[in-house]
Amino acid sequence: MKLSIVIPHYTEGLEVITPLLDSIKIQQDIDFGEIEAIIVNDGDTKALQPYLFTDYPFKIGVHTIEHKGVSAARNYGLDRAEGEYVMFCDTDDMFCSMFALQVYFKAMKEAPYCIIRGSFIEDQFIDGEWKLIRHDNDLSFVHGKMFRKQFLLDNELRFDEELTIHEDGYFVALANLVSQGNIRETQVATYLWKYRDDSVVRKDSELYLFKTYGNLMDTRIKLCRQLKNREMWTEYFQTISKTVWDSYYDFQKPDCLKPENAELILKAKKNFKRFYTEFAEDYKSININDIAAMKYLCHDNAFKNGMRVEQQTISQFLTEIVLLKG
Repeated sequence: MKLSIVIPHYTEGLEVITPLLDSIKIQQDIDFGEIEAIIVNDGDTKALQPYLFTDYPFKIGVHTIEHKGVSAARNYGLDRAEGEYVMFCDTDDMFCSMFALQVYFKAMKEAPYCIIRGSFIEDQFIDGEWKLIRHDNDLSFVHGKMFRKQFLLDNELRFDEELTIHEDGYFVALANLVSQGNIRETQVATYLWKYRDDSVVRKDSELYLFKTYGNLMDTRIKLCRQLKNREMWTEYFQTISKTVWDSYYDFQKPDCLKPENAELILKAKKNFKRFYTEFAEDYKSININDIAAMKYLCHDNAFKNGMRVEQQTISQFLTEIVLLKG
């Protein structure tokens, strides 16, 4: 078996998952005997039944577990995957080309990469228009990425089951850092992150970040602790620095200045304080040149994502964070 595709499922109906399975069915020049799909129902009482998928040319298994969240569902699928490589797909996404898997299978033959990382396309409804946003070299989302299963097992890489939001950021970042560059980047987009009207993440994309800032900081705290435990010191200090500068620029975005968002932004800043309190001393010990390099990287990313004017210096921001009560 070459590839196992793990698909967490909760309350989505058959009409939601069908486009994903259909996009696998039409793949060209692929031996479907080398592919399996593992649908893991995360405790929904109306689980999709196996007989619904008998017409597909590849093996599809349906499993039901106790409701524990998407991370637990992915780990369950990983434990049962028979493929050399494993891919984690969301129920409501799909492959965006009938040659997508051919790209991955070709990469498998060229070298035993730990990670084969495909670009993906996000469709989003912005200002009354549909727009396609391409993501290259992404480290935040599990979309379009394929992991060598033995690499995950050898390095004890799993989704943290305490994380249910921003959970893939922890897994993907840690896997990429542990791989030490043993990654193949595809040159074409292979995966479509589809828009759904009832998607909590996509409805209010800017404020969603601040509404879930506590979850994001949980992810960053766990990632830094993991890197420290693994004695990956360079990566540890880089992740601390990136989190500080990402947060600094997050709170410079226009939405942070609107009076109606003041309470939400204050709560988000208090969640960043949890991170900074734990790692402040190590941040202060980072070489100034490394700090500067991370600053410019994060500034470029922030500018692309809507930040225009810095309202305060990094020193003023961190002083404000330290003085926050609660």
